[in-house]
Amino acid sequence: MNKMQIDITHEDLNNCTVLEVGSGCGDTTQILANLLSRCENTRLIITDLSDRHFEMIRQNIQQHNVELVFYQTDACDLHQVPSGSVDYLVCNYTLCAINAHPGQLLFALERFYQVLKPGGKIYIEDEYPISTASTPAQVIWAEKWRILKSASLMIGESPFQEIAPEVLQKICDHLGFTGCQWESGSAVFLDKDGLAFFQLRLSRLLADFPHQQLVDGFRAWERKLLAEYQSIGAMEVPYYRFRAEKEVA
Repeated sequence: MNKMQIDITHEDLNNCTVLEVGSGCGDTTQILANLLSRCENTRLIITDLSDRHFEMIRQNIQQHNVELVFYQTDACDLHQVPSGSVDYLVCNYTLCAINAHPGQLLFALERFYQVLKPGGKIYIEDEYPISTASTPAQVIWAEKWRILKSASLMIGESPFQEIAPEVLQKICDHLGFTGCQWESGSAVFLDKDGLAFFQLRLSRLLADFPHQQLVDGFRAWERKLLAEYQSIGAMEVPYYRFRAEKEVA
């Protein structure tokens, strides 16, 4: 999925500091760096809970003429980022990980509000929680998450939890954000390797399983999903895009 379709692409980014929360492998980071390289006096702050991809990201975007700063930090912390110092905050496909621990999302959004300048904006994109899949391709997506969440629970980890944009808006309203807006859509994967990242994550989880019988059961579940994906030929991922801003004092 293209992880950068939000409206920051239409903003005037000259003389701006952009903060990315949850860089992961750097897909969104590369797009942000490309956007900022076309502007003057820009700064990109890149954060993630783990720093294992930082060097790879740095090498991939070093050709862009942008001041880069990397911080390994929790989204609820961001202690290296001064309050009132950020013009735009981008958080793509990270809220569901933050929301894995009950209550943590509220603290993260509160910290987002603090680091923004008055008039600063947040842009969030994440997967949309749905109770019933409406297409066969969407069933593939839903089953993928059932497998990963079940495997996480089996080893005592907190599974990722999507948050409904309606709830996100209420929290942001409560924290003092203004101009909250969101829209939803779906992205269809046709790539034959569309479940490769799912398989990688599942293998990491299964490595910590205590019993081979449990591993065998999950592998059978995985094979069934892969066969269904090949039969349908697509996976449909529902998502939402959310934006809000910090009120000018």
